[in-house]
Amino acid sequence: MDLAAADPADRRAVRLRHVLAWLLFWQDRDAEAVEQFRVIDGYLGALPCYYSGTPKGRYLYARNWAVLATTEQDT
Repeated sequence: MDLAAADPADRRAVRLRHVLAWLLFWQDRDAEAVEQFRVIDGYLGALPCYYSGTPKGRYLYARNWAVLATTEQDT
């Protein structure tokens, strides 16, 4: 609830959403992950993606997987 009430422009909220999206992705909670990816899309450079040698690739992989899994469930 606190994150939902946070200012979307607040950098701390964006960073927290990155971690939340990543955890939801790994728990196969794809629809919920997609909600977070929609809010943060376009902002790279937060945990956990920047630990990888290719943060953009890691982020896009997780986001695209969650979106694909969600759209496949709808069909």
